[in-house]
Amino acid sequence: MIRSSLNVASKIKTTLWKMAIGYLPTLSNLQVRRIAAVSCCPICRADEESIKHVFQECLFTRQILQDLKVASSPFNGERDALTIINKLKSPEEDKSTISVLIKEIKERVRWFALIDFRYVPRKANEAAHILVEEGRRHASPRFWIEEAPIEVEAKVA
Repeated sequence: MIRSSLNVASKIKTTLWKMAIGYLPTLSNLQVRRIAAVSCCPICRADEESIKHVFQECLFTRQILQDLKVASSPFNGERDALTIINKLKSPEEDKSTISVLIKEIKERVRWFALIDFRYVPRKANEAAHILVEEGRRHASPRFWIEEAPIEVEAKVA
């Protein structure tokens, strides 16, 4: 959710909100609504013009971001999560491209009596990931009371 307290122009907030809910009129969205016949990106013609393509994948977008010296590297969940946690623990003011988010989180931390940010490497959390995948295979919720799925037991053994 984008809070109104962010010091950003309202048209940028609106655009970010539309991006978040998938409401920008990309050709892919317009094709789903039967307004456009073709969904191919008219700039690079390399892929479907989706929100992700327009803002991250399009060669034209990447060139502009590179020219503006804006980081455009793909998200690496493990490395980037650790970076964010380190920024949250640091007493220094963050000046990175995500400084607004770091500041917002640090302001919200004050609402809690006790909060701690910890990083758990993916390898140490594989059992939880296996449980999630197993849960996604079922239409209704499942509860394992006495024994876990075989894959989980093998992972933690």
